[in-house]
Amino acid sequence: MKIVIDIRKLSNKPSGIGMYIYNFIKGLMNYSDMEIVGITDVLVSNEILELKALGLKIIEYGKEVNNNFEVFKYFKFSENVIEKENPNIFWEPNFIIPINLKRKFKNVKFIITIFDLIPILNPEFCSMQYRLYFRYFLYKTIKQVDNIIYISDTVKKQCEGRYKVIENKKSLLNYVIIDKEEFNAINPKDYNYFLFIGNIEERKGIRILLDAYEKYIESSGNKTLKIVGSIRDKSIESLIDDKINKHNGKIEYLGYVDANTKNTLIQNSSALIFPSYVEGFGIPPVEALMCGKPVIVSNIEIFREILGDNGNYFDITGNYKHSVNMLCDKMFDYKIIDNESREKLIQKYSSKYLSENLIRFLETIIKDN
Repeated sequence: MKIVIDIRKLSNKPSGIGMYIYNFIKGLMNYSDMEIVGITDVLVSNEILELKALGLKIIEYGKEVNNNFEVFKYFKFSENVIEKENPNIFWEPNFIIPINLKRKFKNVKFIITIFDLIPILNPEFCSMQYRLYFRYFLYKTIKQVDNIIYISDTVKKQCEGRYKVIENKKSLLNYVIIDKEEFNAINPKDYNYFLFIGNIEERKGIRILLDAYEKYIESSGNKTLKIVGSIRDKSIESLIDDKINKHNGKIEYLGYVDANTKNTLIQNSSALIFPSYVEGFGIPPVEALMCGKPVIVSNIEIFREILGDNGNYFDITGNYKHSVNMLCDKMFDYKIIDNESREKLIQKYSSKYLSENLIRFLETIIKDN
């Protein structure tokens, strides 16, 4: 079996989708009858260089893709790669294939992964340009591809309720790989700080986090707050700067960090806080639970699905002040995951289990050809 995978989201400072790609490719590389070709714009991140060092064949576009116009040129490059490599499968893990590749390569199975429908269901968190691009091209892509992978039952139901054409396409519900082995070399401690990890943008609930933390320290709370992630919203960046200046030494913004630093920060935290309004998945809370660390999260549907009873939930659906108060209360009173629940979580997101699910799915769709 030969598969070409678009790994562009792994190329530079990978976040959720990038790490999803990284972990599944590592899992697939354990199967000797699987020939994998990765395509990307540039080779910058440690993760993509690691995959190359492990023997993954990577074909590079040679120019970083930063806008929608460049995306079209990048997929013309992808078309050339498919023609040359002649794979059984082309897998696009990042939602959209903006040109109709299926029309030219009828014998190739085209698969996409859908992480969320945020630009459609929660448009207030996206630019108008991206909302229009996403709405038009996701529908167009769904019509053209052969198969779909969902990372949660939540998004699967959302897609099936919106796109009737999906009913005729074989799909796979397969969670994100989050491997416990990443944390085995670290000795967990508690250095008396709360931790947030994620892209710095409005939908992540950073504003609520900062206001709740301010109330926490005004109520004699003594833990500090560390914020980790790439800035996606300049207004939130200004807010963080203001709070740092106001509460000298209590809040620290660390920017984007590599995987090893991130894992150490999780292991040494008191608890991870993840107060999102909307998510496709939510990797950091699962990582924290695998380390035996408490997680304080908003009560959105996806967190209920992936974390079960192991989260410390607060209500984010109502009045803003109420949500701030609820989150502040959780900072003083949270539970720790028990060992039995932690082991179940480790199995649920293990590389071996989820990679085997994917392999079986790929074998099935090739047989259907």
